[in-house]
Amino acid sequence: MKESIAAAKRKAPLNSSASGGSGRSRTGKNEAAREFAQKGAAYAQETFEKAKATTEEGNKVLERTVATATKSAADFNLHILEMVHDNTNSAFDFARRLIAVTSPSEFFELSVAHARKQFESFTEQTQQLAALAQKVTAETVAPLQSGMMSTFHKVA
Repeated sequence: MKESIAAAKRKAPLNSSASGGSGRSRTGKNEAAREFAQKGAAYAQETFEKAKATTEEGNKVLERTVATATKSAADFNLHILEMVHDNTNSAFDFARRLIAVTSPSEFFELSVAHARKQFESFTEQTQQLAALAQKVTAETVAPLQSGMMSTFHKVA
């Protein structure tokens, strides 16, 4: 009896209702699922690698931008310190001259000359700072613009 059951099992077709009834064997379904999962994993890995590369490039661009901004800010601050130094020296020169004043007319003459000189100096310093601020802004934004545009074009 056992022999007849074993013989019947061997004769049963692979696509019978015991294997799902869809015309495919379980092995075929498993293979299709495995292939689908592998394709999905490969796509996810490829997307991850692209995102990683883009992020790394973006970080490099930001590093260059911060380095440029830091250098530019230091240059700007140095320029301001030079202006403060010049203005302080001018104030001390004015104070030394004031000590030697002997008449009210000489005091007014010295005061007007100093005020005119300070106004001219202030105007020139303001123009220099404005030009330097524009230069600093352009130098800081340039690597950011070009780097990010390059990065976005690579992603697209």
